[in-house]
Amino acid sequence: MSMIYDDGMPYYKVPELSEEEKAMPSSRFYTDYRLYPPGPIQQQILDAGPIAAEDAIPIEHWLDHLQITGYPKVCYGYTMMPGGYGFYIEYSASPVTWQGKWRRWYGKWYNQHSRGMAEGQGNLRYKIWNPLDHWDHRFVNGENDKDGVWSLETLDLGAGGDPSKGIPAISHNIDLRDYGLSEER
Repeated sequence: MSMIYDDGMPYYKVPELSEEEKAMPSSRFYTDYRLYPPGPIQQQILDAGPIAAEDAIPIEHWLDHLQITGYPKVCYGYTMMPGGYGFYIEYSASPVTWQGKWRRWYGKWYNQHSRGMAEGQGNLRYKIWNPLDHWDHRFVNGENDKDGVWSLETLDLGAGGDPSKGIPAISHNIDLRDYGLSEER
């Protein structure tokens, strides 16, 4: 993916929108904002490659992700585990001014296809988030996340080419108490 420099800051050239997408009111959010590369710390992590599998939290101990105090040995990283599944961890904190209702609104908005979206062109609302990797995102049942959320994306900052050829996935919200998380934790 090529970088553009016109103000001293590199940014990605994003894929062109279809004519149908350009006609949608939300297309301005795709074209009016630049997509900058990862910051130096995130790029250093990516350049370092995968973490050692022994530093990852094994799936049978996945609730160890949730800690009341302290941090795991590795807070940022990814790897493939010997059992064939992937592991990814990212520590982040939201500013105190951030309101959860904003994220819930955005999550609902980008999971619903607007009437102007042409069939087979993905979801412009999701592409806005990351035009290089995101292709489509929607509620499995078309209404809410009760039955899961389907996505199609590449997650490689454009290195893999066409995000419409990405990896499909379905994510589910779960109640962690159903999986052994105590009320105290």
